[in-house]
Amino acid sequence: MSHRSPENPFSRLTTHQVMNTQQPLSFTLKRQRIELALLFELPAQLNQGLCELQCHLRVGGTTCPPYGSGVFVLALQWNVDGQQLENNSTEALVVNRALSEIRAQHRQILQELILADIEPTSMMVRDYWLTGQTISPRLTLK
Repeated sequence: MSHRSPENPFSRLTTHQVMNTQQPLSFTLKRQRIELALLFELPAQLNQGLCELQCHLRVGGTTCPPYGSGVFVLALQWNVDGQQLENNSTEALVVNRALSEIRAQHRQILQELILADIEPTSMMVRDYWLTGQTISPRLTLK
């Protein structure tokens, strides 16, 4: 069990990880495969109390600076490799479910961008997730 965040969280994971199982997560836009990877890491300035998990997002080949997930955990309970709290407490179940919902929301945003015929980047997915803004399809005249 490691509590320190690596310099590049994507160097050890190239697939979407859900509750200790790795599943590739990719979508197709105009025959182009777009992968989404979302990792949760403790902040670099680690304290032993409550810490907000930081989202590290990669969409296709783009990344964005880490941003807050809104989920706070005790650093000693966080399992970096498992991407979840370690114990079976009610708190751990609630936190792990919240992280699962955040992953699903990011996937949904990616799918909506693709359906709107907008080439997604990590910054776009992050911004739509943080703001809750609706994704509108592009209308083109032919």
